[in-house]
Amino acid sequence: MDITTVGTVAEDEGTLVHLKDVAGELLFDGEGEAQTPVTIRVAGTYSKRYRTAQKKLKERNIRAARRNEDFDADKLDDGTVELEVACIMEWSFTSGGQPFPITAGNWKALVAKQPQWQDQVSTAMTDHARFFSAS
Repeated sequence: MDITTVGTVAEDEGTLVHLKDVAGELLFDGEGEAQTPVTIRVAGTYSKRYRTAQKKLKERNIRAARRNEDFDADKLDDGTVELEVACIMEWSFTSGGQPFPITAGNWKALVAKQPQWQDQVSTAMTDHARFFSAS
C-alpha cells in the first residue's frame, strides 16, 4: 500500500451517547411531549482530545514515579476520569436550571450516583466503528 493513500483516522467530532438507566432503559428528561433524551457527546480514543490528555497523564505519572510518589487505585481511577472528561464534549445535565459544567469532580459525582453511565461513555469512546458508520 502506498503510504500517500493512507487516510487519517480521527474521532474529534464525537458521537452522541443516549444514557440508559441501570435496567438498560433509555433516559429522558421532562414529561410527555416535552421529553428530551439525556445525552453525552464524547470524542473517541483516536481523537486529539484523548491523545493530548493521555500524553499529559503519562508525563505526570512519569514525574511522580521519578519522585517515588505512591501510586494506588485511587490515582488510577482519577486518571481514567481525567481521560473521560477530556473526551466529554457536551452533556445535557443542569443544576438548578443552570448548565452543569463538565469537570472531573462533576463527572465523579454523576457516576457515583449512576455508575453505569461511566461504562456507557467508556464503551462509546472505544467503539471506533461508531464514529465512522452512517447514522
